[in-house]
Amino acid sequence: MTIEFRNLNFAYDTEPILQQVNLTVATGELLALVGPSGSGKTTLLKMVNGLLTPTTGEVLINQQPLTSLDLLAHRRQTGYVLQQGALFPNLTVAENLAVLPKLNGWSPRQIKTTTAQWLQEVDLPTTILNRHPAELSGGQQQRIGIVRALMTQPPILLMDEPFSALDAITRQQLQTLTKQLQAKYAPTTIFVTHDMQEALTLADRVAVMQAGRIVQVATPAELQEHPVNDFVTQLIQGGTHA
Repeated sequence: MTIEFRNLNFAYDTEPILQQVNLTVATGELLALVGPSGSGKTTLLKMVNGLLTPTTGEVLINQQPLTSLDLLAHRRQTGYVLQQGALFPNLTVAENLAVLPKLNGWSPRQIKTTTAQWLQEVDLPTTILNRHPAELSGGQQQRIGIVRALMTQPPILLMDEPFSALDAITRQQLQTLTKQLQAKYAPTTIFVTHDMQEALTLADRVAVMQAGRIVQVATPAELQEHPVNDFVTQLIQGGTHA
């Protein structure tokens, strides 16, 4: 599925948060949104599944305005990975993973079989299924968060700084896993990060944001070879901006 932001603006009261955003994410592409805190990355991401509504402009999914779609059905075919997995703390791993499949009418057998297959995909044992999120490491929680987002093989995947709270080794492992799963299942993915190196490692294209605007969209190689201004150059040289 394609995702398009067309002449999109968003403001809280009178304060502009997003300004004249025009961007298309191609089917099967992983696009990274990178920029400092407050640049509008997460706000733009939330527009995709209708958590926020543009002040002006529109979001289109496969060339159809989001406002014309069944929002609940759209959300069920949109995977979402947040920091630390955002798992339900009172549910076991198995129960967390079964939430969306149950809503989609899957049988218990289908849920069990698919759960086991996906745990293999992310290199986790089935013995983890009876644990609660608090009993898991941060890396394990994020792997389960990724499984929950991808288990129904949604055509759209949204990832909002999913690895920012993890140690460097675990973060690198999950970046590698993300690239592998993206190559295999090819959802249309928007990945929000403030870490330029992470964006350059993962993305097919990178969109650099500053103060609610997109200042450059390019492949990682193009971005490094031809940064459009000093701001982009400093982001590349600095790697991470909080």
